[in-house]
Amino acid sequence: MANAALLSDHKFNAFAWFIASGVTVDSVTVAADAKPDVDPTSNWPWLGCVLSLTPFVETEEDDTIYCPNFNGGYDKTDDSEIVGGGYVSVMRKTNELLRRLELGLGSELAIDTAQEPFKPGAKPYIEGWLKLTRKDSSGNDVDLVDLWCRASLDSELVTERGVARPQIRFTRQPSTLNTYVPKS
Repeated sequence: MANAALLSDHKFNAFAWFIASGVTVDSVTVAADAKPDVDPTSNWPWLGCVLSLTPFVETEEDDTIYCPNFNGGYDKTDDSEIVGGGYVSVMRKTNELLRRLELGLGSELAIDTAQEPFKPGAKPYIEGWLKLTRKDSSGNDVDLVDLWCRASLDSELVTERGVARPQIRFTRQPSTLNTYVPKS
């Protein structure tokens, strides 16, 4: 039976924060098994305005199964299972995470300090904790997500006249601390 309390108009605003692996916050070193709290909220760097947030599911096809049919013969069943997923976010502005991803930087930006871009061997992603909240048009929480993930560019950042709409793909990674909490 459907939960009637979860019925609502699908008009949400998304807010996102990301904290990279290895950063130490309030004596907690961020890792898949260590997530800092939100007191104070400045523990988590805000990613700026999220224009859109699209969940995605990655599936894997199992072997084709042939099950006997009561009327004779066999029914073909292609079974699949979820092997991963996450979110793609379209951002209004660039941020520190985006700059690191577009330049292949392995460490945080250091203002006025030379860093080596596109360093061979650098990873095309940054692991860390994503904190998402979606709110309805009245500002009430719809749901909360904490996801250990890999952040990567979902589209090339092109520098040209006009406004870029950078996209970040947050792909779930294993952690016992991954949570989804529906609120209303």
